[in-house]
This record gives sequence, C-alpha cells and structure tokens, in this order.
Amino acid sequence: MNTEQKQEYRRKQKEWAEKVLSGAEALDAEGKFVKSRGIGIGGSDAGTLMGVNPWSNVYRLWLDKTQGKHFEGNEKTDWGHRLEPLVADRFQEAVAERGLEVIVDKTHYQSKEDPWLVGNIDRLVTANGVPEYILEIKTAGRDDGWDINTAAYSDGEWHLTDYDDLLRRPEQESVPQSYWWQCQQYMYVTSVHDCYLAALLHGQRFAVWHIPYSDEAVTSLRLTAEDFWCHHVLDGIPVEPDFEYWESQKPEEQTIPATPDLYALCREYNDASAAESAAKARKEAAKQALGLAIRDASAIRDEAMKKNLCTWKSQERRSFSLNLLLAAHPELKAEVNDYYTVTTSRVMRVSKIKE
Repeated sequence: MNTEQKQEYRRKQKEWAEKVLSGAEALDAEGKFVKSRGIGIGGSDAGTLMGVNPWSNVYRLWLDKTQGKHFEGNEKTDWGHRLEPLVADRFQEAVAERGLEVIVDKTHYQSKEDPWLVGNIDRLVTANGVPEYILEIKTAGRDDGWDINTAAYSDGEWHLTDYDDLLRRPEQESVPQSYWWQCQQYMYVTSVHDCYLAALLHGQRFAVWHIPYSDEAVTSLRLTAEDFWCHHVLDGIPVEPDFEYWESQKPEEQTIPATPDLYALCREYNDASAAESAAKARKEAAKQALGLAIRDASAIRDEAMKKNLCTWKSQERRSFSLNLLLAAHPELKAEVNDYYTVTTSRVMRVSKIKE
C-alpha cells in the first residue's frame, strides 16, 4: 500500500470511528468501553487476527467489528476481572525491591501510523515515573500453553534475569500464543517496548513471564491488520465464511462435482482415519499393559527423578439420570418434554475410495 492509499484509509478510519462512537457520551464507562471496541482491532483481537486463537477466527472477528456481534463475557471472564487487582498487587510485591511501581492506566491507546490498531492495557509499570513495562494480567484454570519452566518469576523468586538469556528463550511458546500477540500489540500502540505477563494459575500459583518486543512480529501484525481492516471493514469486502459457519448451516439438496483435488482430500481423510484408529488401538494396548503392571498400587514412580511416570487413581463423577427420575416420577414425563432443546449439526461421512 502506497502513502496516498494509506492516507485515504486513515481518512476512512476517522469517519468509521466517528460513526461507531456516535452517542457514546451518554453512556457509562463500561458502555463507552464496549463502544470503543468497534473502532479498531484491540489487543485481545490480535491472536484471532494472527490465526492462533482456539476460541475464535477471522470470520467471527469480522462479524464482531462490522455487525457489533462482540463477546459479552461470562462467569469466567467476570472472575478474571475481579481477580485482576489481586494479581497486580502480587506483581507489585515481586518488583518493589527493584524500584518499580505498578499503576492503573485508563488511556485508550491508538496507533497514529495504523489508527485501526488500538489497545487498553491492564497496568503500566514505571520507574521514577517513567514507563518501563506493560503489565498484562491473566487468570487461568488450565495448563494449556503455559510453560512454568520458562517463567521469569515463579515460586516466590526471579529466574534467568540476564536479558540476553531471556531473549534467547522461546518466549512465544512459553505462554498461550494469543496472549503473546496481545502483548506485542500493546507494546506497539503504547511505544513501551517491554512487557511482563503475570498470571494466576489454578487460583493458587502466581508466575510472571517476560515478553520482549519483536520487530518482526509487529511488522507481520501491522500488515495483517492493515489488510483485514482496510479491505474487509472499511471497504466492506466480506470475509469468506469458515468451516464452523458452514457446519452450522442447513444444506441444500444438491451436489458439487467430484474433482481430482476433492478425490485427493477424501483419500487423505481416509488415510488419517485409519492412522487414528491404529493409534487408538496402540494407546489402549499400552493403557492395559500399564494397568496390569500397576495392579493395586496407585502410581509408577521414578525415585531418582522424584516424579511419577504414571498414576492410576480412583475418582468419582456425579451425573444426572433423566431415566431414573422418570422411573421414580412418571407423572413428570409430560412436563420434562417442555425442557428439551433441539440442536442441528451436519455430519460428514467420507466414502472409502478404491484405488
């Protein structure tokens, strides 16, 4: 995109923002925040834009920005907001001896060069009043994507404090990638090119990861954001619906012609299914062999490494049985029918292709 084209898109972006924010002055702080999400790509959108968010995709992001179909939040996100100040206080304790101060920053940041990139950070970390780091705060009940062994701070102490050592570590793989891209965007729009990500894991373990600024990543983010926002939002070119969209649609009674490429995809599906079945069989065989080795013990342990290789313990799960309820109270059958919900999904079945 040349300079003249980008200038025109900046003009369009200004008009877009004015339209989105129209009437925002009459709203409360939360309402204004929700409105402001629509003027550009926020930090929490960065992972989706870069294709690493397992819970969303670019098509949904496009709907969010063009039709206002944004995520309203749930109990999990509500607890995340409630716990945020506590995690920030714990981080303050960890950096106090380094002369750093954690402050709340309510600024709505917006890049001048790329005005469709915006951000609201959790906290700013300063030294003698000068911004030194962005602080991004997360709470997580799962271990997916978190590598505690690469944390800069855990178990009450700092590790690997040499900056060059920190830069050499695979920091993008140390935390969920969506959060890593979020930090990169915040560092770009704030011009504070260093970041810590503090997380409370499972409600009981506090850890901090250092996220250095990546010029290469930010360049990729800016180009991807520019293409998405300028062409699909400002120019109004729809994003092609993804598999999840078509999976939820009721199909027409029609067919498409079989092509060599589609034949190849069907063969690939069949090959993968066969490999999956074989892998499941090997897994089950290994599981049974381990069980026969453990017998009435509860674990296989390597005492030298002081860790369990395998555990086999009892656990209970309570589940509701509608059949038992109706057997005991048959008079409820008619009433229960009123509470059934019907969901429709498409089932794909691929024929086996003879060579």
